Amino acid sequence: MRSRYLISLITAAAMAAPATTFAADGHAHGSHGAGHMQHASAEAAIQGKGILKALKGGTVTLSHQAIPALKWPAMTMDFTLEDPALTNGLKVGDAVAFELKPTGNSYVISAMKAE
Repeated sequence: MRSRYLISLITAAAMAAPATTFAADGHAHGSHGAGHMQHASAEAAIQGKGILKALKGGTVTLSHQAIPALKWPAMTMDFTLEDPALTNGLKVGDAVAFELKPTGNSYVISAMKAE
């Protein structure tokens, strides 16, 4: 009887635990400091600012500032571009403003412009 109770508790705890999500670069981003990464509401655009560190086909590497809407600290990571043309006219080292759009368990950059 006791083992059924423990299994029920473990199952309930596992279902209540926040899922680890994966950034576009495939790296898991779970808990950052006091908060957990969360998807922002679909209606709200997720804004970010950073420095373009690399361009490679349909992906970019950004060293971005903290993104409060996602409870992400400042970090450097890869993102997939919704449209590779978003980087037209941009070069490595440019300061950029960008918008993120949730897609599955990650985010894609849906808008980007030089700052």
